Amino acid sequence: MDKPGGNRMLTRLLLAVFLAVFVLTAWIPANAAGVIKGIKVVPKNVIIQGQGFAIYVTGQGVCDDLYLHLKTPVQQFEWKWYNAPPFNGKPAYDLGNPKKLFAGIMGNIGTYHIIARPGPHAKKCKGRAEARVVIKETSTSKPGTGAAPSKPDLVVESISLKQKPSGQCVPYISIKNVGGAGVPLTKYQTSMVYLTKPSSILGEYKLAAVDPGHKLANPGGKVGFEWKSVWLNKGAYAFGATADGNHKISELNEGNNTLPPKTLVCGRPSPKRLRTPEGR
Repeated sequence: MDKPGGNRMLTRLLLAVFLAVFVLTAWIPANAAGVIKGIKVVPKNVIIQGQGFAIYVTGQGVCDDLYLHLKTPVQQFEWKWYNAPPFNGKPAYDLGNPKKLFAGIMGNIGTYHIIARPGPHAKKCKGRAEARVVIKETSTSKPGTGAAPSKPDLVVESISLKQKPSGQCVPYISIKNVGGAGVPLTKYQTSMVYLTKPSSILGEYKLAAVDPGHKLANPGGKVGFEWKSVWLNKGAYAFGATADGNHKISELNEGNNTLPPKTLVCGRPSPKRLRTPEGR
């Protein structure tokens, strides 16, 4: 005949085992490495030029560090940023209940390529996801559709060195308005264009000085100009440029004004001077 005390001990042991299994199964998923499975774009992956959208990363579990990479239609512009913790005040990003990681407005028409993967400090995060956002040209919309009004959008298309007859060179910069509206004339005296080096700003000009003909006051307008305050001898240099570097113009895309410094070489052979015939 079993003793009553033995039954109570067995019952307590079974209850303890059950509670241990329950706690363990509940604890493991919450602390297991998150798995990145997708990128959600709101309102959708095809939007109208100038319309805002947000990016969420979805999956299973939590990530302690995320990396997002956005490549724009203009190939020389690539945005990279890290979303290090905390995420909305929490030490990890819940992929099962994702919060907004990015919100913005893109101005360049074309396809944006987005990549999400574990960040450089991730210990509990794995997987990878990609998505594309297509920006369509601004069209006349009906009231209440939510489409944003057209705005200008300045990009530095190129920078090069222009050699003078003396053999010296000056930087030559090309800026284009890729937005749906022109730059307001009232901004020409306040908006600045910067000439940059890898670690500093080398000089600045007012927009009025580089575009006296107001070409950028029209959508699609383009202007090229020489940076005449900088004369260079033969050699290699690293220069970049930023349009509206002091953010005086309200643009469709505030993040595409800069062309990062790149190596440029001054040293093409100068044209040979014609000799004057003797006796003249």
